[in-house]
Amino acid sequence: VSNLKIEPSEGEFSEAWKNTYAKRALEDKVLIKQLQTLGKIWGFLKYFSPTITKEDIDWDKVLLNQIDSLFYGKSEDRFRVSISHMVNLAYADKNTEFREDSVLKNATPQEKINLNNNWIAKSTLLTDSIKNKLLNIKDSFVPFKNKYLITSETSNKPAPIFIEKKYDKNFLPEMKYRLLALFRYWNIIEYYDPYKYLVKNEWENNLTQAIPRFILANSSKKYGRELLRLNASISDGHAAIPTEAFSFVNYVFNGTLLPIPLELDVVNKDVIVKNIDSLFASKTGIKIGDKILAINKSDIHDKLHILQEFVSHTRPEMRNFHISKHNLLSYTVVPNDSIFVEYSSAGNRKVVATSYTLTNIKEYAAFFRKNFFGITQEKKKAYDLLENNSLYLNCQYWNKQHADTTKKLFNIAKNIIIDCRYYTSWDFIKFSSCFLKESIDFVKFMSTRNYPGLLKEVVNKAYPDSSLYFPRKVVVLISEETQSRPEMLAMLLKARKENLTFVGRKTAGADGDLATISMVGHQNMIFRFSGLRVLFPDDKETQGVGIEPDCYVKRSVSELVQGKDPILEKALDLLN
Repeated sequence: VSNLKIEPSEGEFSEAWKNTYAKRALEDKVLIKQLQTLGKIWGFLKYFSPTITKEDIDWDKVLLNQIDSLFYGKSEDRFRVSISHMVNLAYADKNTEFREDSVLKNATPQEKINLNNNWIAKSTLLTDSIKNKLLNIKDSFVPFKNKYLITSETSNKPAPIFIEKKYDKNFLPEMKYRLLALFRYWNIIEYYDPYKYLVKNEWENNLTQAIPRFILANSSKKYGRELLRLNASISDGHAAIPTEAFSFVNYVFNGTLLPIPLELDVVNKDVIVKNIDSLFASKTGIKIGDKILAINKSDIHDKLHILQEFVSHTRPEMRNFHISKHNLLSYTVVPNDSIFVEYSSAGNRKVVATSYTLTNIKEYAAFFRKNFFGITQEKKKAYDLLENNSLYLNCQYWNKQHADTTKKLFNIAKNIIIDCRYYTSWDFIKFSSCFLKESIDFVKFMSTRNYPGLLKEVVNKAYPDSSLYFPRKVVVLISEETQSRPEMLAMLLKARKENLTFVGRKTAGADGDLATISMVGHQNMIFRFSGLRVLFPDDKETQGVGIEPDCYVKRSVSELVQGKDPILEKALDLLN
């Protein structure tokens, strides 16, 4: 397959191709259904058939050849020939004995939540002979070492590892490689995303809708846009933004967008200035707390709604959070080296214009480095004794070197505030046992198995520190920033039950170790998803939902203007 072209063929840019094949992608529903079935069978065999690994068949090449045959072939029965060829390559006659695998037979309903191979029997395109062979492969399945996959059962990683060729030399792969990218991604999610059942639009429908878009994506910008749309379709917070901000906005919007020295935040449906370069502020009169209405005559809320379509998450407020965090609203097309900003300040509507050239951008370089690229970051304290002897612990900066000092402070601390709004160190998770009085089940993990689509359930128990227990009030700070490992810490602390209050806002709802998918093309994107299902012991969901606070703190413009931390302030108010 290394000898096959990756760059686009000239045919995709000719009028003949557009009039014949691009038109088919839009109008030929039978062809789209055939391609969908081809992609599903290719993925099913990739993970169920040991023959592909045993015979070391280049399964990507098989798909590419069948796409060519199906899309460009003239034979009326080309679909039947393509499917038969693919199935016969992967089918071993000697593995025909029905075998109900013990792991499947003994699996719980929760472990089988993603299993669904009913599409084989229901297909109207497949012959009975092909259906029987596919069902035979499924029914006689015995776990094997798949060359495309390493699961948690054969590694020390909780999330699956996918072994794929990258084909990443070109910004725009030709059409059949774009479909390879789509089918690869779709089948990985189909069989190895533990949260597939949460995808709102049926996963099969997503494939049907994506096929014509990937066929027609014959520019690097269009292809990048479709990759972002595909990534967003799984609604997984771990996959929220798969590339850096500049690339993201330039794939989504037409034209070339550049950053302007404003940090914008979405607060209660308004787009608010969170931060601004002092020089830009003096030129425009814009200040922190002002509402942005439009930039270069483009309504800011229209822009927000477009961006939301391409951010992966179930909750609208979390999509807004990621848009704000990555400053996506701060990028704009700059026509004629000028910027026009329409904004509201103290209830007064204003319009300001200013020049914006390469020289201007260089003037704001320090602002961009600090606030857009995070090159300079403020170092925070790992712990601090606050007013009225409240001991504040920052989970990100705390490490085991702070343990002895923290234990001594336990003796004088009236209460403890644990800040879970930062990415938690493993040291702190281990240390948190001192907040538990007794051993207790605190989390249920469900990892993928060698059987495609099946999960394995393990309940984890938290154990107390036999030498130390903090009996007084504990307040846990949470917000949209509480994602992944900090959410696991929050679940552990929930097991404390007594003298415990959660203050802030819902956590992100993005749980589980990360799995990564290698994609086709040089789009500067990293495709991830939550590769481990995480539940409370009673099967209560956290993914996409988040953990609720006991005391909710609403976001406000005043916290941006005054630079305060209302969640911490609320915690101190409760403790006092």
